[in-house]
Amino acid sequence: QAGKGLESSHPSCWQEATEPSSRGQGAGGRAPPLDRGMVGAAGGRWDHCFCLTRGQLKVELQAGPRRYWKATTEEDFLNFLKELPIHLRAFAHEGSSLIELGLLDAACFQLGSVGCRALTQCLWRDAQVRGYVSKLLILKLHKNCIGDAGAFHLAEWLEDSADGLQELHLSHNRIQDAGAVALVRSAALSGRYPFRNGYGLWCRLDQNWIDADNVLARVEGCGEEEEEGGEGEEGGDTEEPPPKPLPPMKPNPFANVMPRRLLFLSMEEDELKAWRLALLRAQHVEKERRRKELEAAGEEVPEEEEVEPEELPVLPEDEAELEELFEKGGGDLLRTMAPFAPPPSLEPPAKLPPIPDDSQDIQLETEDRATYKASEEGAVKALREKHALPLLRLHADGRDPTSLAELLRVASGGFRGARVPLPKPLEGAGDEPKELLRLELEEKQASRRWSQWQLHCPVSLYDKTLVAGDKEFAVEYAGYVFLFADVVKQRRFCSWPKKFLTDAPRINAPGMHLGYILAGPCGYRCNELANRMHEIYGFDVIDMAAIITKAMELEAIDAGIEDPDAADDEETVRRRSSDAASGPPRLLLAEKAALLAGGALGVDTLVRLIAGALKVEENIQIIKDQKGAVEVAKKALEDAAAAGAEPPEDIVVNDDGEPIVPLAEPLRRPARGFVLVGFPETAEHLQALQAQTQLEIERVMILKMLGEEAPEPIEFLAKKGIGEVTPLGPVLEAQLANFEAMAGIEGLRVEEVPMEAEESEQVVHIRKLIDPFYPVVTDPAMAADIPDPDEFNLEDAMAAAADEDGNVAEVPEPPVIPWGTCGPYCPVTLKEDYWLFPGQKELQHSFGNRVYAVASEKASADFLAEPERFVPLAREPSLPPPRVLVTGPTGSTVERQCELLSKVYHIPVLKLEEIWRREVERRLDEAKAAKKKRELEEADAEKVLLGDDGPAWPPGWVPKEPVEGEEEAAEEEAAEEQEPEDDGLDDEQREELFVQAMRTVLGSHCGACIIDGTWFGDLDNEEMSEEVKAARSLQNLLFKARRLPDVSIVLRCKHDLAFGQTHDAAAIDAEDEELCALAKAQDAAGLKEKLEVAKLVGQERKAAFKAFLEELQGTEEEGPPDPLPDAPEDLIAAEEKESDRAKASFIEKKKVEQEALKAFAERLAEARHAPRKVAVDRGEDPAHRSVRWHCRQFMEQRSSLLLRHQVVKVSPSQAADLTSRALVMPSVFKDADPMCVDAPLYTGRSDTFKHAAELRGRLYYPRGAEALQKFLEQPQDYIHLSVPSRIAVQPAIAIVGPPLSGKTTLARELAERTGAVYLNIPEVLTEICSSTTLPSALSREMTNYLRMGGQVPDENIIEALRHRLASADVLQRGWVLDDFPLTEPQAQAMQQAGIVPHRLLVINVPEGLIFMRSNKLRKEGNDSDLDLIQQEPALQRQRLDAYERNAPLVRCFFGLTFDNVRDVDGSRSAWAMYDHALKETSRSVSQRLEYYRRTALGLSARVHGMCFTPQRMIGSESVWRKYCPVALTLSNELVQCRDSHFTVEYKSKIYWLSSEENAQLFMSDPESFLQVQLPAAVPQLLSATERRNPLQSQLEDYCAVALVDRKELVKATGHHLIRFMSKVYSFSSQEAAQKFMRRPMRYVQRAKLPSKRPALKGEHQVSLMHALQKGREGRGLEPADMLTFMQASVAELICQALVDSGEKRPLYPGKTARESALLFLAKFLRAKNPVSTDMNATKVRTELEAFLADCALPARLGKLSEEQAAMEADGTWTSSDARVHKELCQRFDEIFALSP
Repeated sequence: QAGKGLESSHPSCWQEATEPSSRGQGAGGRAPPLDRGMVGAAGGRWDHCFCLTRGQLKVELQAGPRRYWKATTEEDFLNFLKELPIHLRAFAHEGSSLIELGLLDAACFQLGSVGCRALTQCLWRDAQVRGYVSKLLILKLHKNCIGDAGAFHLAEWLEDSADGLQELHLSHNRIQDAGAVALVRSAALSGRYPFRNGYGLWCRLDQNWIDADNVLARVEGCGEEEEEGGEGEEGGDTEEPPPKPLPPMKPNPFANVMPRRLLFLSMEEDELKAWRLALLRAQHVEKERRRKELEAAGEEVPEEEEVEPEELPVLPEDEAELEELFEKGGGDLLRTMAPFAPPPSLEPPAKLPPIPDDSQDIQLETEDRATYKASEEGAVKALREKHALPLLRLHADGRDPTSLAELLRVASGGFRGARVPLPKPLEGAGDEPKELLRLELEEKQASRRWSQWQLHCPVSLYDKTLVAGDKEFAVEYAGYVFLFADVVKQRRFCSWPKKFLTDAPRINAPGMHLGYILAGPCGYRCNELANRMHEIYGFDVIDMAAIITKAMELEAIDAGIEDPDAADDEETVRRRSSDAASGPPRLLLAEKAALLAGGALGVDTLVRLIAGALKVEENIQIIKDQKGAVEVAKKALEDAAAAGAEPPEDIVVNDDGEPIVPLAEPLRRPARGFVLVGFPETAEHLQALQAQTQLEIERVMILKMLGEEAPEPIEFLAKKGIGEVTPLGPVLEAQLANFEAMAGIEGLRVEEVPMEAEESEQVVHIRKLIDPFYPVVTDPAMAADIPDPDEFNLEDAMAAAADEDGNVAEVPEPPVIPWGTCGPYCPVTLKEDYWLFPGQKELQHSFGNRVYAVASEKASADFLAEPERFVPLAREPSLPPPRVLVTGPTGSTVERQCELLSKVYHIPVLKLEEIWRREVERRLDEAKAAKKKRELEEADAEKVLLGDDGPAWPPGWVPKEPVEGEEEAAEEEAAEEQEPEDDGLDDEQREELFVQAMRTVLGSHCGACIIDGTWFGDLDNEEMSEEVKAARSLQNLLFKARRLPDVSIVLRCKHDLAFGQTHDAAAIDAEDEELCALAKAQDAAGLKEKLEVAKLVGQERKAAFKAFLEELQGTEEEGPPDPLPDAPEDLIAAEEKESDRAKASFIEKKKVEQEALKAFAERLAEARHAPRKVAVDRGEDPAHRSVRWHCRQFMEQRSSLLLRHQVVKVSPSQAADLTSRALVMPSVFKDADPMCVDAPLYTGRSDTFKHAAELRGRLYYPRGAEALQKFLEQPQDYIHLSVPSRIAVQPAIAIVGPPLSGKTTLARELAERTGAVYLNIPEVLTEICSSTTLPSALSREMTNYLRMGGQVPDENIIEALRHRLASADVLQRGWVLDDFPLTEPQAQAMQQAGIVPHRLLVINVPEGLIFMRSNKLRKEGNDSDLDLIQQEPALQRQRLDAYERNAPLVRCFFGLTFDNVRDVDGSRSAWAMYDHALKETSRSVSQRLEYYRRTALGLSARVHGMCFTPQRMIGSESVWRKYCPVALTLSNELVQCRDSHFTVEYKSKIYWLSSEENAQLFMSDPESFLQVQLPAAVPQLLSATERRNPLQSQLEDYCAVALVDRKELVKATGHHLIRFMSKVYSFSSQEAAQKFMRRPMRYVQRAKLPSKRPALKGEHQVSLMHALQKGREGRGLEPADMLTFMQASVAELICQALVDSGEKRPLYPGKTARESALLFLAKFLRAKNPVSTDMNATKVRTELEAFLADCALPARLGKLSEEQAAMEADGTWTSSDARVHKELCQRFDEIFALSP
């Protein structure tokens, strides 16, 4: 039981609850299937887990078919919790929505602290779940991964909200002692256990990391002390004191500190003391030497200054002062004691200490090192058994404390998570809170940010109170600013900040009970707003009217007292409390009767009903008792004062002499926040409520008319239909007076809500009032200053950043605005119009520590009202389709460039001006029609009323007499002065019409398009005013309509080019000359006809010709003049050409267009939307490429359009500042290159982290300036790449080569380029044997060898090298080993020591070049020892011979064992060698990084380059052995692989692939290629040894491949034998054997010998050897012998040739049949010659095929010629047919040309 131990019996009363659920049996069963529209697409996965049995709902997440729970991970459990309210809603009963959850089984889900926290929040804090679940009986969480952090979450839930929990299963987890004690204490402190039946909580905690004795001792400690103190008292009358409650659980910051790695330091001998003494003596010797040198030189010897130790403060001796000191420190022991006991300094002392006296040393006892070592090994073994952690042994021999500490730091590895600096108090803030963001910061440092808690105290919120913080108690932590209510809370936070930052701040956190009052005239919309607050925050809605109505429906309580004013007795109070706790509040009989009689309820009754609804009715009696006790105390004090006596000792008084009486018991608090509706109505009601219940009212919200143009409340309510029954006037007057009275209550915060606003707006307004954590735009007084890049001046910044010498360490960068998710674009326009429009510089707001710019004042007001509506927090904003505008003056080929862009991007072209004008005309027509309609309506209304005798004129008015002829004159004047129809719009309305037309044309329906921005239609309109032109200008319409394109491109071109592209000067002049000739010839008819069709000459010129034509034609009455007039000289003999005049006119017009474009560009530049200018003078293609280059950010790179504005370039100093202050965190790539996650890191290089970029609080490190620029332009393409390997890989390179090949130079250069440590064996031995190095057994042994003049053994060299490679700098940076190993034994020793280089670079140099370099060194004459050795040719010959003896063995060893040997051409330039070596080094590191990354993710990885030994390759070989699974799957061929370059590891198995293409296919999806199994029987090629034994071949030694593929009987040679399925097959060639090896079943199944085969040589026939023997013996050959030889050799081939000749009947063109047959026989025999080489056989087979093709040529040519005529007639003769016919004819001609 919880309060008395961990062991308890299982109560029998729970047997029903723990029985296996009878699914669907008895009264239980499943609820109807869920509504899929309600659950969603994934809702059906958990249907089988719910079961309703005997009124209890059981949830077993591991129930149902396996297909529903195959993936049982913590993520699945979190998804289940999200869907839980929907399932509960489906199981809720109609009468009551509360469900008793009998069982929740979440075992085997790999749950950790995250899952436990989510579960407790769901059961404890989720308003929807708590609205359906009344209690939870059994919770099963066994077989998970829950640690102490998860146990703390469960303990907190268990103490506060686990109503009715009977069983808690937590076995098979990772809970330790602290978590177990927390669970038991929480159960004890909850007050729920034991139950009335005597049973407690059954909690199972076995199979955890718990020491049961320790847990029991910590839990039972307090109870045992009390029992021991009461043992001597027996039979006393005094009642035993109640047991002392357990102390509250204090969080332990080290509860979850688990070891992650075991580091075991080993040291054979302790040489540290002797080494320090030797160093001290050496320092004294050096000091004495320097002193003597100074004295000999006559200089003064400086004296060492004595450094006086700093006096430390003394701890106070008084206990009270000491206790006060620790209280001020907030319980932080380390911080409190830091001034009194500072840690020792790690710096060396300023004065050299004296040498200690050896005689005074105390001789210690002899240490038993063997016993110590055995004990250490036992301790390590016990630790590994207790914690299954990796063990790392570090040898401390030969390492001084400094290097050993660095080695420990490197070897321990980096831990997950950022190292956040300790909290730092901020002091000295000014008046504005924003000053805290820059307090004590330099100008280059980034500003701090406000935390989610804003101006409220997180510690107070953790304590379940909402208290504003104070600037005096500000703290910086992790780059954020926190404010605290007082210094105590500040210190609590600084002691353990994580404790208070675990949960996000919110006002509806568990345990908080904030109260609010919502009131308004006549209760208008109060219930609706209160219900919305319940939906959002889960607050209880306390509606006074609903409570009274419900109480009237319920049975009244019998108070049992006749006098309703009499005090309630104890039983009545208890019964009333029980009723209040079990159900809704009820009325007393007297109260209900009075209410039925028409009376009103008293204030006390209303307060009691509210207290009952909040379950705090007991507070009324507790407070009443306290008041009574206060009165009694006052009476006692008065009596004592009257009697002149001292006040009673048991009465405590305050400074005013008033008695202080504590409450009898703690007051009850509401379970959660609440909203009061309909009460209080007056200030007296509110005061009574607070006095009788002491409920805390956070705010009072009153609905009022707040707008300047808002109507009166009575009018507003009347329009809403309120007040039809009750008169509103008196009621509103009384309510408003009561509201004013409540506002006057001291300390009460009254807020006003706009009554005339919409409900959604009112909800937002209320949330801003009550919720300080509701996302709002940051107040300018709090927000950091927004930088302005336009004010940046590089020269001033360089001058400010320069040091005293004028040097600048880092070039200053312009300040960058920290844009939000929308970048510089307006979020309101993007949300409402789905259009990218840049925000204004003057309308920038800070929201969520980011900057957002809006487009207009209205958009700014909307954004300020509800920014969360326009800024999606959980996702990226959706990008609209691209829109590109292209414009330019006439002649700049705007239309052509639009067409080219449309063809490239496959989007349409939009003629903007044309479409806009049509829309304007349509709208103007509608406006005119509307105006005309209004005029007609007005005319109808103004018709004169007619009387009996005519028009009814008003009295005293006489109409004017019409003047004769006046009406006719007016009509004529109107006809002459007829104007266009007026649209009835003023200038502002007309401009608004233009803007709306543009919004319609470029609406959200407008998809991706290229906009032709030519907009010059109004420039030539002289009748249009400048104001109208400005209103109709393109820039004005685009800005006011908020329809700027993504990018605007302005084309430019020179005047001459533009005129040439739009006009033909020669045609203009030709047309003008023709007109002049007609005018000069006085040809009136011809001139008239030409003028009608003339289009090229200018209008002025055409008007002059028309005037002369009129002179030629004369008048109609007189006819043509006689004689005809001559053409004017200025008309036919003008000084300038017509083309020149047209060009001048064109240039003037183009200049006007350019001015308009200039105004357009300036307006765009002001809005941070500068257009891109492109010159088209170079031609169409260069201009198009330039236009596309400007479009690439908005088209090809569109995915990064918004993100690229959020990424910021960071200098190394800025990156260091940001990371040290935790303003940014490492990205998922850590230190790796985000552009290529497998690229080498090279941490030893100084420029590795030179280029950095910050994106949304994460730091990225591209490699190089070019990569950084690419990342800044396209961040979206890289931030989602694969996560790099968590295993760091550094270079490990060994370089060998002949003497004078450049080994050392290459090694040093490679070490410098990669940042690795350069190593060579002499330096390693010198360092380890140095007097300044801590001695060890190895160093002493090598020193002895060197002193004796001997050679250091290889094993000592390898051990020294191993010791050096284990140093911290080598582990961090990698190594490059120069000229080692030299021999094969050294290479083998390196392998045994675990030292294997990633690459062994072998430098190859010609012998002559070596001696040439040696002679060159001799000529240069350097006297160093090394150069003297290298200058002797004889020595070089010895060194070269030694290298040539040993190098092949070393090369073979590494090449055959690890395949890591790479050649470097030493005869090339030094730079070529450096580049090649760096390339091989980078490739080796990248291959390993890729391998570790892919294998960690469970993917396949390439093995080549990993230095796997053949033994490991064989040991990890898969069931496929060396056969390619891809070839078998795709081609159904068995391909045996021999190239290890294509090997792949997948799931710890090695697979061999036949080619690079197959390797890539296998790595993309290995499982798809492993479905086809390798056949059980595979062919095996027999070796030469196996072929010696006589074997019986199948198919009578005929080749199966030739038989199947070519249908030929070819005898095998016996050199290619394959065993397959226990049978042997022989093949004629290696190629045939390889074919059979690939597809053996194909040839086994299809190879069948024919029934008739050529005759073979019998046993009585004479062999060739026998015939030759006869000839050698001199007996001579007989004709029979010759025939036998012929028959045995060529009979079969001749027979086959004759058969084929008879079947094919070859007839060569130009040859007879006999000649053709002989040619065929000769070529056939040559092609089938078995002793021919492969090359010759291929050649003669090709000749045979060509011969047969030539024989068939006449027939084929004749047939094609016959078909040609028919096909040409039908039109089916194609060019390919003609080409084939031509080729056949040419071949025919060639054949006859070759014929004799």
